[in-house]
This record gives sequence, structure tokens and C-alpha cells, in this order.
Amino acid sequence: MAAEEPYFDPNPLPHERRDVGASPEAQLWFNRGLQWIYAFCFEEALHCLDKCLELEPGLAMALWAKAYALGPNYNNPEAFAPETWKAMFDAAAAAAAAAA
Repeated sequence: MAAEEPYFDPNPLPHERRDVGASPEAQLWFNRGLQWIYAFCFEEALHCLDKCLELEPGLAMALWAKAYALGPNYNNPEAFAPETWKAMFDAAAAAAAAAA
């Protein structure tokens, strides 16, 4: 998976966190996931964050963002399913462990 891989950028003025401690390619996928979170498009955010975590499996900020994207969302009733809650809590626990 190359950083130059064709991908739609959701915002020409990207929101980013530069201090996540990731490789440049993982940072790119994290920033894309963060942009999609800010756009309330959690499914695509999860896609980007999963790509980030493939590159940096223990990256605390990506695990946090994944837990956030899996969390309850007024516009997504599927987010209240028990398996989604479990995935959210698992990601949050992994983020806390990675940050410690």
C-alpha cells in the first residue's frame, strides 16, 4: 500500500494531528480517518484507520480514533448494536494500553 495510492481527499484544507508518532504513510491514513470523523462519515473513517493500523498496529491515536468512530452516533442506529459496543470498548482499551 503506497502513500501515492489514489484516494479521494474529503477536504482540501485537511485537519490533522502531527504528533501521533507514526510513519509518514500511517500518518497520512490517520489524517484521512480524522477528516472523515469530522465529516461524520464513520464508515470511511474506519476504513482509513484500519489502513493506518495495518502500518502501525499499536498506534494509540489511531486506536482512540477507531474507538471514537465506533461509538454511539445519533445518525447511525447500528452503532447501538452490542457487537459494535464491544468493538468500541476493545479499541478504547487497546488505545489506553498503547498510550501507557
